[in-house]
Amino acid sequence: MLVSIVILTLNNWNLTERCLQSITNYTEIPYEIICVDNGSSDGTQAHLRNREDLYFIENEQNLGFARGCNQGMAASSGDFILLLNNDTVVSHRWLGNLITVLTSSPEVGIVGPMSNLVIPQQRYPASYPTYEEYHRFAETFNRSNASIWRDTTAISGFCMLFHQQLYHQIGGLDESFLRGGYEDIDFCYRALKAGKRLVIASDTYVHHVGNASFLSNSIDMNSHAMNNRRVFLRKWGFNPDRLIYTLDENSLPDS
Repeated sequence: MLVSIVILTLNNWNLTERCLQSITNYTEIPYEIICVDNGSSDGTQAHLRNREDLYFIENEQNLGFARGCNQGMAASSGDFILLLNNDTVVSHRWLGNLITVLTSSPEVGIVGPMSNLVIPQQRYPASYPTYEEYHRFAETFNRSNASIWRDTTAISGFCMLFHQQLYHQIGGLDESFLRGGYEDIDFCYRALKAGKRLVIASDTYVHHVGNASFLSNSIDMNSHAMNNRRVFLRKWGFNPDRLIYTLDENSLPDS
C-alpha cells in the first residue's frame, strides 16, 4: 500500500518546509511525495530540486491549482492519492486514520479531515498558540472512531484522500477552474454522480494556515473565486454553496 501525496507550491518555502517536516515526523503509512512548483521565485525550486525524498515537477509559470495538481496525479504511482496544501501541518496518526475511513467501504470515494480553516462542515474550532501545543492537541484528537464519521456533499481540497482508481474513473481536476477555487467541489460532485460517498473523518485534525499562496503572491482570491463559481454554475446549473454549506441530501449517491 502506497499513498501518493501531491503538494503544489508557489513561493512560501518556510511553509512548505514545515509541511514536509511534519509529514516526515508523523506519517507511518508508506508514501511518496510529489511536489509541483508553479513558478516560485523565492528559492523554493532550488530547495525542492535538491531533495532526494520527493519527486519534483518544476513549472516556469503559475499554471493554476487544478493543472498543477493534475500534473502531480499523473506522475503518481500510489494506490491512493492525497492532495495536500503546502500550508498545512499534519500530526499524529493523520494519514492512517484517513486510510481507515477510505477503506472502510467500497462506497467511500473521498475522505477529508477536520481543520481550523476549511469549509463549514469540516471546521472544528480549536485553540493552540504554538505548533507544539497543536501536536499535543492532535495526539488526543486523532484517534480512530467510526461512530463520528459523517457523510457530506463536499470535501475541501486542502487535504483530500481518494483511490487512484477514482482518479482514473472520473478524471482529474477540471482545469476550467483557473488559479484556484471550486475545482475541489466539482471533483467531489463528479464522485457523487459516480455513486461514491464523501466522508468527513471527524476523528482526524490537520492544521491549515489557509490562503497562503493567494495572500503572499498578491493574487485576488475573491475575484478568482467569483469567476470559478460562475464556471461551476454554467457547468452544473446550480449554486455550489448548496453542497458546501449544507448536507444536500438530494445529491447523495442513494438519492
